Amino acid sequence: MCAVNPQCRVHQCYKCSEDTEYYCESCSYGLCPSCKENHVYDLNTVDHQIVTYLRKVNCYPIVETCVRHHNAPYERYCQLCKLPVCCHCTEHRKHTLQDVRTAYEATLHQVRKVVDIIRSETLINRCFRLNQMKDRIKEWHTSSSFAHLDMLTRASKLNNTINRALKKVDYKHSCSRQIILMIRHLARLENYEHIYERSATTPVQFLLSIKKTKCHRLYLERHTNQIVLTELIRKEDAINCINKIKKTDTGKRYEEKFLKLMSFTKLQRSFSLAQVKCCHISLVTSDLVWVSDNYDLFLSNTSTGNMLYRIDDLNSELFWGYGFHTVSSDGNLFYINMDFSINKLSTDLKTKTQLIENTDTILKPSCVYCSQLTGDLLVGNAGINPLTGMEGNVTRYNEIGQPIQIIQHDNKGKDIFTQPLYITENNNGDVVVSEHSAIVVTDREGRHRFSYTGHLSETIWPGGICTDALSHILVCDKNTNTVQMLDRDGQFLSYLLIRPSGIFSPVSLCYDATTHRLLVGSSLNYKVCIYRYITRTIGLFDENKLFVQKKQSLKDVHLKESEKPSQLASSQLLLMSNPELIQSFTMRGLAFCNHITCVTSNLAWISDENHLILTNNAGHTIYWDYLRNREGGHTINSNNELIYIDEKNNIIVLLNDMETSITFIESTDFLVIPTCIYWSPYTGDLLVGMLDCNTQTGHVIRYNQMGKETQIIHRDNTGEELYCRPRYITENNNGDIVVCDYGFDDNCGAVVVTEGEGMHRFSYTGHPSGSEFQPRGICTDVLSHILVCDDLTNTIQILSKDGQFLSNLRTRTSLRYEISPYCLGYDVKTNFLWVGSHDESHVCVYRYLMPQKNLIERNLSSDKSFSTYSQS
Repeated sequence: MCAVNPQCRVHQCYKCSEDTEYYCESCSYGLCPSCKENHVYDLNTVDHQIVTYLRKVNCYPIVETCVRHHNAPYERYCQLCKLPVCCHCTEHRKHTLQDVRTAYEATLHQVRKVVDIIRSETLINRCFRLNQMKDRIKEWHTSSSFAHLDMLTRASKLNNTINRALKKVDYKHSCSRQIILMIRHLARLENYEHIYERSATTPVQFLLSIKKTKCHRLYLERHTNQIVLTELIRKEDAINCINKIKKTDTGKRYEEKFLKLMSFTKLQRSFSLAQVKCCHISLVTSDLVWVSDNYDLFLSNTSTGNMLYRIDDLNSELFWGYGFHTVSSDGNLFYINMDFSINKLSTDLKTKTQLIENTDTILKPSCVYCSQLTGDLLVGNAGINPLTGMEGNVTRYNEIGQPIQIIQHDNKGKDIFTQPLYITENNNGDVVVSEHSAIVVTDREGRHRFSYTGHLSETIWPGGICTDALSHILVCDKNTNTVQMLDRDGQFLSYLLIRPSGIFSPVSLCYDATTHRLLVGSSLNYKVCIYRYITRTIGLFDENKLFVQKKQSLKDVHLKESEKPSQLASSQLLLMSNPELIQSFTMRGLAFCNHITCVTSNLAWISDENHLILTNNAGHTIYWDYLRNREGGHTINSNNELIYIDEKNNIIVLLNDMETSITFIESTDFLVIPTCIYWSPYTGDLLVGMLDCNTQTGHVIRYNQMGKETQIIHRDNTGEELYCRPRYITENNNGDIVVCDYGFDDNCGAVVVTEGEGMHRFSYTGHPSGSEFQPRGICTDVLSHILVCDDLTNTIQILSKDGQFLSNLRTRTSLRYEISPYCLGYDVKTNFLWVGSHDESHVCVYRYLMPQKNLIERNLSSDKSFSTYSQS
C-alpha cells in the first residue's frame, strides 16, 4: 500500500466533503460548487463576496497579450474607448489611460451590485417563471377545451369565428418559444456570473466581456421580462365569452411568493458613524448608504462606517424635515438644498444639477422619495399659512422635474397632511407619509385610505418609515422607542423591535430589497444596526439553525443549605392576590426614598439624594449621615456591613462599629463612574453598574472578595451594547444579573437580564409590550420573581424569572390610598417587601407571599365571611 504524503492536503468544503473550488471572503470559508449556490441564495449570506479559490491564494494572473500586437501584453485601459491597450496602441495616447489592474478593480466593484441582484433575485425569479410557464401550458389544454365548449353552446353563430381563431392561436408554440428564450437568458446570466467569479486570472477578458454583455441592461430587465400574449380574437362576441376565463395576476412581484416573516428579528451587524446622529438613511447599494442628521449628509460604507463624501449645501432650517434625501434605482441622489430646491447628484459624485426650483413662499419641501416603481419623485411640502396654520401636501414630479399630481385633500375636501417628515411608497403604489402624530396613507391616485395613530391606547410619535417586499409598513415610534409593523391596510401586526440592543432610540429606517435586511438608525449613539426578519420559503437551501452552546452557569452550582437566603422552601409559597400591609411609617430626615437595603427583619438602610439612614421597622433612626448618594448606591455583605458609593466615586465598606470605613475599590477614571452596586449572597462577588460618560453607555463589572475585577458585561452575543444608564442592580436565585436601565429617554427604560456569565437573556420594557416604561427600584424574591417599580404607572410589576409579566402588586396603606412606589427592599428571612415612596418619605412593609396551606385557609375564611354577609 502506498504511503500518503502528509504534506499534501486537499482543501474540502466546510459544509461537506467535496473539493473546494470557491472561497467566501466575507466568512472565510471554502465552498464546493453546490454549497456555493446555497451560500449565495441564503439571505444570511446573499451579499457575501464569492471568488474562486485561485484568487484567494493570490495566484498570478494569466499574461494576456494584445490581439493586434501579439508580443505586447496589455498595460493600460482606455477610459474613452473602454478597451485595454498595449504600449504599441498609439491611437489611444491622447485619451485618458488608466492602469489595467486599477480599471479591473474599479469595474469589479461597479458590477458587484448587478451580480448580487442576479444571484439573489433574478435567477430565482426566472426559474420560478420558467416552471410557471410549463404549468400554464398544462392548464391551457384543460381551460381551452372548456372555453371552447362554452362558446359553442352559448352562440352557434360564433362557430366560424371561433374555429378561425382557434386555428390562429398557437398558444403551445408561443409558450414553448418563450421557454426557449427564458432558458437562453438564464444561461447568459449564469455565464455572466461565471465570468465575474473567474475574473481573477483573466482581468482583461473580464473588462472586454463587460462591454459586450451590457450588464446594466441585465440589471434593468430583472423585473420587466414578463409573458406577453398577443390577442388574436378580435370579435366582440368572442371576447365576451372568453372574458369568463379566470386570468392569473401577473402584476404581483414573484418574489413575494417565496418570502415570509421570521419568528424572530436577528441582528446581522452594525456600524458606527463619526458624530452623525442618523436621522435618515438612503440606500445606494448593500455596502453604501447616504446618512444624515439635522445638518450633515454623508455617503458612508456600511462595513466600516467611513465617510466617503459630504454634501455641504444643506439648509439649516430642515431640522423639522428629516427625510430630505432619497436615491433612485440607478443610484442618483436627490436632496433638498439650502434654497429649498431639489438637487440631483450623479452616481459618480461629480455632476450636480438643480431638478426642481422652489417658488412657493408658504409651502417648502420637507421630505422626498424617488419611486422604485415609476421613477417619479414624491415631495412632501409643509409650511405655516397665516390664515389656516400648519398645512402640507404631497406633490408628484416626473423624471424631468415637472409636477404631475398634487395630493392634499380627502374626498370631503379636508386637509390630510399638516407637516410631512418622511415619505415612501408601498408595492401597491400607496403613498405613505410620516407626520408628527400619525401615519397617513393614500393610494396612487391620491385618495385617502387610512391614518394610523398608534396601537391600542398608545399615541404614536412617528419617525422614519419604510416598506418591505411583503408590503408591510415599518415605522419608528419615538414615544415608545420601538419599531412597529403594519400591514398594507394599516392593521397593527407586531412590534418588530422593542428597545433593541445597542440602539436605544430608533429614529430612521431603510429597507434593502436585495438582501431583505432592515437598517435602523439611532439619533443618540451614532450607530446603524442591520437586522434580518424575512426569510425565503423555497427549498434551495436549508436554513441554518442557531444552537447556542451555554457554558456552566451559576444556577448549576449546588449551594449548601446554609447559603440559601430563604428559610422557607420555595415550593411552599404562593403569591397572594391581595398583599397584606404589615406596617407603615414615615422617615424623618429624608425628603423621599430612592433606595432600600434590608439588613435584618427590623433594620434597613434607606436613602435619598443627600442622606443615608439606618432605621428600624418603626421608623426610628439608628444611624444618620450626610451623603451624596446614587439611587442604587448601597448594599450589604454577609457580615451585614454597609457597602456604598461615596461622593468621589469610590466604593466604601462601613464596618459594624459605624465608625471605621475602608476603601474597597478606588475610582481611577472620573469619566467612568459607578452608579449602582449589589453584593451577591451566592458568590460573595460585588456587582457594580457603571456609566461611561465618553460613549454614554453602561456596563456591569464583577469584583471578587479581594476587590479584583473578574468580569465585564456590556454587550450581547451580537456585539451590541446592553446598557445605557444602569441605576439599580440585583441578582436572582438562578444567578441571573438583573439591571434597571434608564435609557437615553426617560420613557425607554428596561429591565435587562443576563446570565451570570454575561449572556443576554431578555429585556423587559413594560406591559403590554411596546408601552411606555419608567423602571426604578428592583429586587428578586425566593421564588425567583423579579419585582420592579414603574414610576409612570405608580405600580409594582411582578415578573417571572424569564421576563413574563405576572401581575401588579397593590400598594394600598392602612389609610386606603395608593402610595407611589419608587424603591424596593426584600427581607430574605420573613419574605416581606419594603416599599419606599418618591413623593414623600413614606415606607410600607407588605406580605405578598404566603405558605400554600395558610393561603387556602385564608381564602376559605374570606369566602365564608362573604357568604354570611350576603345572607344577612
